[in-house]
Amino acid sequence: MTSAVHRQTSAWSPLQHSLFRSLWIAGLIANSALGMQGVGAAWMMTSLDASPLMVALVQTATALPAFLFNLPGGVLADQVDRRSWLLFTQGWMLLSAAVLSILLLYDLVGPWVLLSLTFALGIGNALNLSAWSATVADVVPREEVPSAITLNGVSYNLARVLGPALAGGVIGWLGVTAVFMLNAICFAMVVVILFNWRGVPRVPSSLPPEGLLGGMRSGLRYARHSAAARIVLLRTVLFALCASSLWALLPLVARDQLKLEASGFGMLLGSLGCGAVLCAFLLPRLRARFALNTLVSVSSLAFAACIVATALIDNYLLVCLTLLLGGVAWMAGNATTGAVLQTSLPTWVRARVVSVYLLAFQGAMAIGGALWGALATQISVPETLIVSAVLLSGGVLLIWRQTLQMGSAEEATLWQAGQDNPPIYIEVGHREGPVAVQLDYRIKEQCRDQFVQAAHALGVARKRNGARGWRLYRDMSDPLGYSERFVVASWGDYLRQQARCTLADRALEECLQEFIAADSPVSIRHFIAAAPTQALNRQAPLSYSPPDQT
Repeated sequence: MTSAVHRQTSAWSPLQHSLFRSLWIAGLIANSALGMQGVGAAWMMTSLDASPLMVALVQTATALPAFLFNLPGGVLADQVDRRSWLLFTQGWMLLSAAVLSILLLYDLVGPWVLLSLTFALGIGNALNLSAWSATVADVVPREEVPSAITLNGVSYNLARVLGPALAGGVIGWLGVTAVFMLNAICFAMVVVILFNWRGVPRVPSSLPPEGLLGGMRSGLRYARHSAAARIVLLRTVLFALCASSLWALLPLVARDQLKLEASGFGMLLGSLGCGAVLCAFLLPRLRARFALNTLVSVSSLAFAACIVATALIDNYLLVCLTLLLGGVAWMAGNATTGAVLQTSLPTWVRARVVSVYLLAFQGAMAIGGALWGALATQISVPETLIVSAVLLSGGVLLIWRQTLQMGSAEEATLWQAGQDNPPIYIEVGHREGPVAVQLDYRIKEQCRDQFVQAAHALGVARKRNGARGWRLYRDMSDPLGYSERFVVASWGDYLRQQARCTLADRALEECLQEFIAADSPVSIRHFIAAAPTQALNRQAPLSYSPPDQT
């Protein structure tokens, strides 16, 4: 009993598992290397081409790959062995850093070469990110997933402090070339760790791969029809749009309001990072004491208060303390919503839905930063920060009823008892379709309302797993007759839909059976689209004569 309680309340218990510990250390090293890359590339560009456009393009080359490759990376991470995929993506980043280092040694790097290799390294990070996040839930017991996600955030925030600090020290001591060489060494260390790490084996599928575009559609469709994913995405976008004001305008607060140099600005960022690390100690107890909805909402309000305080306070130490508390609020809200999302996702779609979440978060941060920057040119920076804090508080109140709860094991566990695949008497390929499915029910007379409600709940699950055009029909010739109809893109997609049934989905099907009349078993029929034959296409159009009305 004691050990079970410890696993639920300890902030650091995931580190007791060797798989997670290896992954955490590798993540800290990789994120630190990425932080060094950003500082080194920006500093080097100032000596290659100091125009504001070229310097700004370094940030573009770093961030743009996330928008282009994050979702495809999530699809591929769901379809291949994740350890192999992580090795490939980290190897890609190692190669990019190594090529840049070698070219620098021979003085062959110009502005566009630097941008190209920075973009290439960003591609590797974008392809890697969702796979790395989704793997966290695979390597720890289910009750420790929230703490593992928090520790993942701690790794990122530590690296955000360590990476730039190391880059600055190395540049001052050995020069900018040494930063990129150190990057290559860091990525090589990560590859070695992953090579010796034995990940969770992937369960083989008898079905052919879904395809990149089909996999992207599946991820977006699942996010659309999953209540947990929709709530998390809504809260994330509203929070990031408003909270991005602090990250976007903090350099101006440091320079103009607090009269700080670059080192002082680094301390402000370090305060946010330290607050995020401190949150790892507090979050398990906060989750045990407060409802998740209350915890996330209060965290958002606390971050809004941090934004207001930063806008109004002129004392450097007080602003650092404010940002320390802001870092706690930032991590508490984001880590909790991330845990809600991951605990509600089955393995087959986890990485791609996480990639949708990351896209929403990064996109909202990017758009929000541009909006607050534009507003700050029209009014003052403190006024802009206060406006964003007011809107953040209003957003919390607006979505207060959109409650959060951790996903159940039934939602994330596939039903392994076998699927009710129908007997078919024609040869059908996996790519043939569309396929229409019709289930006919005759229900108990007193259960009509309950049946309709349960059928619509099951319809949401069917749409989430691959169906489109789902609808429940009532038989006009039989007051107790109902038909459920939906379409899937192909026969292979229908078989995938059946294989994606979770224990929670199966429970919905069993609930529906309770309302069926005992003497009328459910009838299920499957139809595949029949295209006109070539011979029929050559015939003249069929004519139609209306019947004689006389």
